[in-house]
Amino acid sequence: ASPSLPRYNLCSVKHGKGLQMSALEVKPIVAGTELAAIAENLYVNAFPREDKFAFDAMCRFAEGGGAEFSAYLDDKTFCGFSFTLTAGKYLFVLYLATDENLRSHGYGTRALQLLAQEHPGKDFVLDIELPYEDAPNAEQRYRRRAFYERNGFWCTGDVFGVEDNLYLILTTGETWDREDFLDCARRAHGYLPDYYFGEIFHFPDEVRR
Repeated sequence: ASPSLPRYNLCSVKHGKGLQMSALEVKPIVAGTELAAIAENLYVNAFPREDKFAFDAMCRFAEGGGAEFSAYLDDKTFCGFSFTLTAGKYLFVLYLATDENLRSHGYGTRALQLLAQEHPGKDFVLDIELPYEDAPNAEQRYRRRAFYERNGFWCTGDVFGVEDNLYLILTTGETWDREDFLDCARRAHGYLPDYYFGEIFHFPDEVRR
């Protein structure tokens, strides 16, 4: 069965005092534009991991058709962005971020809904920092996992390490087969971040469906 990511129709979503939310505008992020500069600032601050991609390289890759690099705007206000790769039956969400001043307003959910509408039937795959009580940003990690679980993802229990941190793989698929995911990614793009091909640990206690 395909994931049920859009749990409700965008047109029927309401917030505030019963007012309907306007549809988000989606724009490609193109290097050298004002929109790209705004998105880059969010990217730098939201993803401090040292091994992340160079922003300009991400723009070039998307402009060449290798990925989708999209900004989300609400009445011309920048809300956030996503950077995704399509590989066979999978949509690999490398980055999804909401402007820090607009978090907890439903924009992340709406971005995921738009991605699901644009890629019907795809199994979404992404990774988050492994939540645990002694982590320096433990509350943020638990909130992030809860956000994705509310939006149709489940924790596979597969964990990999980057530098001194651990990352947990989540998916919306009915099942999770890491090797199939990697094979699809190789065929589509020839590469993935190195850590996906390295040692993977399986933490059964982290499996949450």
